[in-house]
Amino acid sequence: MVLEVESMTVDRYREIVAVLSMLRHQAIGQFSPAELTLLRKIQPFMEYALNRVYMPKRIQQRHFVRDQYQLTLREVDVLELIVSGLSNKIIARESCNAGRFDG
Repeated sequence: MVLEVESMTVDRYREIVAVLSMLRHQAIGQFSPAELTLLRKIQPFMEYALNRVYMPKRIQQRHFVRDQYQLTLREVDVLELIVSGLSNKIIARESCNAGRFDG
């Protein structure tokens, strides 16, 4: 059994772009207060790194795919869901419920 103890979100322009969770096997025990404090301390760094390194590259790649294959950004959204290995049912649900990724 795995316990999910703490999660942090990474925002970009008030929109969540990532959720990072610390998981630990039950046999090891719960996280210490020091470990949870460390997670909270690294959250600003993770947010900075994702926004300054990952997101610009991702946006660039999305536009490349859109232009190369003459797709709409919405079609790129669905393509990302397919490539991530999600089931058709989940892709359909996400496609209907989620707003378009801004990039």
